[in-house]
Amino acid sequence: MPFQPVIRLLGVARNLANGFPARLLGIIGDEGSVDPLIAFVEAGEDGRLSRPHYVAKTSALMAMGYLINKTGIEKALNYLIESLDPDVWVERKTTGISPFQPAITESNRDLSKYALLGLALSAHPSAAGALRSLQEPTGTQNQMAFQAQVSDIVSEALQDHEIIASEGLVDYYRNNKALIDK
Repeated sequence: MPFQPVIRLLGVARNLANGFPARLLGIIGDEGSVDPLIAFVEAGEDGRLSRPHYVAKTSALMAMGYLINKTGIEKALNYLIESLDPDVWVERKTTGISPFQPAITESNRDLSKYALLGLALSAHPSAAGALRSLQEPTGTQNQMAFQAQVSDIVSEALQDHEIIASEGLVDYYRNNKALIDK
């Protein structure tokens, strides 16, 4: 695989100040990046993650959105859709608490939020349906708490999804330069 050096960078991403290797893999759009991105998101250590490691994990989730946008790869799409359920992180045995949340429950909800953002970037029709499903209260107490927490974000994500689907990512970012400056 020609992008093997970038994939190896994921292994040291926990020590980088940002999630650049993960985002780069998503933007390049090679289908061989899906498994390393998923493995990176799910790997971790017990206890609190460092800020750079957590940023890299959330960047990997969003990178899958770029990857779906470019390739339409179902494995990444299904992974992000399943990730909208905060309880899935427990089932996947994903470890490590975000440095920004006090407990694993909040950390798992945050990972699901980044999956939501990745789906918006994907502009895939199935992603829109999955995002809309978050507007219908259902599921466990944890899922409903997550839905309440992200209701405003879901509305914005659906708007962005629609724009990206019609204009493409390049024009979306070109027309929203403030997003690049963040």
